[in-house]
Amino acid sequence: PRLKKDEEIVLEAIKHDHNYLVYFADESLKDNQEFMKKAIEINSNCIKHTSKKVKNDKNLARELILKGAYIGYFGNDVKLDKELNLLFISLDPIKNYFGTSKKMRTDIDIAVAGIVSKEEAKKDRYWKYNYIIETPKELFENKEFALRALKINSDLYKQFSKELQEDSDVLAIVNNC
Repeated sequence: PRLKKDEEIVLEAIKHDHNYLVYFADESLKDNQEFMKKAIEINSNCIKHTSKKVKNDKNLARELILKGAYIGYFGNDVKLDKELNLLFISLDPIKNYFGTSKKMRTDIDIAVAGIVSKEEAKKDRYWKYNYIIETPKELFENKEFALRALKINSDLYKQFSKELQEDSDVLAIVNNC
């Protein structure tokens, strides 16, 4: 029992496998923000095994997301925070957009943040396909979204509704790309 409360021993164990946090750490450590910060810096998967309080701490989440932590492992207060999702996506739009929750992807700003230029899209040949599947269909019927999206990547043009494809504002953007 005493060893389970020893931060150094538990942190050393985590270096070998994040699951040791589940088996060897005392609950008081899982609720200790400073300890969990150290553990997550060693292995970001440790966030899965921390307390609800720590998982929902937005300041800690911001700090850890900037260091590469996956937003999906945090609590709902973090996963549903628009600012944190935008930060997460901005670090690697090709990969991180798909790590946001489906609920967050209904937000136009979030969906636009996940769009990459034609040049960036070449780095991942499946980006367009995945983006279309993971972005709610109703956004492809939204003019505001169409105008913002097409300014970034006009290759999405054919995904929009027929009505939007014939819209003069939409056509103006596509013809200028």
